[in-house]
Amino acid sequence: MRWTRAIMPSNAEMAIGDNRVYGYNDLVTALNWIAVVLSVAAVLITVRQVTYARQANHLPLFVDILREYRSLEFQRYYHYITTEFPKRTTVQPLSDLEDYDRDAALTVVYFFWSIAYLTVYGIMDEEMVMATLQTPIRRCWAILGPYIEAEREKPDRIGMFQFLEHIAVRAESTSIPKLAVKRRLQRHSRVDLMSAAHADGGAGVSHQVPN
Repeated sequence: MRWTRAIMPSNAEMAIGDNRVYGYNDLVTALNWIAVVLSVAAVLITVRQVTYARQANHLPLFVDILREYRSLEFQRYYHYITTEFPKRTTVQPLSDLEDYDRDAALTVVYFFWSIAYLTVYGIMDEEMVMATLQTPIRRCWAILGPYIEAEREKPDRIGMFQFLEHIAVRAESTSIPKLAVKRRLQRHSRVDLMSAAHADGGAGVSHQVPN
C-alpha cells in the first residue's frame, strides 16, 4: 500500500489565514454600523423635514389669528371684557347678559375657543399659541370662566366650551418664554412670512408678539 504524506500548513500560514478572517469580519461589522448610522440619519432628516413642513403649513393660519386678534373690533370687545367685567359683583349665564355684553363676551370666548379647538386636534402648534397668546387666554378664562360655568348649569349647555377650559388649564400650567415663538419663526424665511401675509389678503400684520 502506498502512503501519501498529508501536507499540513505551517503555523505562520495559519496565522495569516486567521488574520484575513478577522480582518474581513471587522470590515463587515464596520460596514454594518455605517449602514445603521446612515439609516438613523435618514430617519432624523425625514422627521425634521416633516416637522418644518408642518410648521410652514401653520403660518397662514397663525397670521390670520394674529390679524383677527389685532383687529379693532376684537380689541374693542377684549378691552371691554377685561376692564368692565371684573368690576361686577354678580355672575350670570352668558346667554342672559345684555345685548352688548353678550356680544362682547361671546366674541372673545369663541375666538379663544377656536384656537383651543385647533390646538387640541394638532392643527395649530401649542407652543406657538402659548408663546403668543398665553396671557390673553389666561385672562379670558379668569374673567369669563365663571359666566361659562353659570351657562353650563342650563340643561342644554352642559360641557359648553370644554376646549377653552382645557387650553386655559394648559396656559396656567405651562411656562413658555415669548422667545420660543421668535425662535420658531426664525426657522422660516422672511419670504414665507410675507407670502403668508399676502395670501391673507395683504392685510398689514405686525410681527410683534402681543401681550
